[in-house]
Amino acid sequence: MYFLINSLAGGGAEKVLVRIAEYLKPKKILLLESDVKYHVDEKLLCFLSSHSVKTSPLLKTLFIPYYAFRFSQVVV
Repeated sequence: MYFLINSLAGGGAEKVLVRIAEYLKPKKILLLESDVKYHVDEKLLCFLSSHSVKTSPLLKTLFIPYYAFRFSQVVV
């Protein structure tokens, strides 16, 4: 099982994911951005890019094919 989320930079969805991960034990948590503010086992994290919350939304949109490619490399 894998979880894919934009970042762990704070917020409700991120908090829920961290709590659920404790019980469901995913193989990896895939992040589109490199921001992490919640305590998570480092071995679970896999960053699909080096973007952050400060990266332009337009740039992140243009990188969607790259995210998909990186995702396919990690999950296979």
